[in-house]
Amino acid sequence: MEWEFGRGMSYTTFAYTDLTLSTTELHEDGELDVRVTVSNTGAVAANHSVLMFVYDKYRRVTPEYKLLKK
Repeated sequence: MEWEFGRGMSYTTFAYTDLTLSTTELHEDGELDVRVTVSNTGAVAANHSVLMFVYDKYRRVTPEYKLLKK
């Protein structure tokens, strides 16, 4: 796809800071806690949805390479 989902849909900008992960490697039955601070850095008030994608580094040729999880 040429553009990521949602690209260009806002009239303001956002900054992601303080990203923390509970682990750097996720197993099939494991859990991952992700925390991030999102700040509106633009001049226009707006809401923003954070999208979390995961991928399996060994399955890069299948249709499910990049999965939207949350």
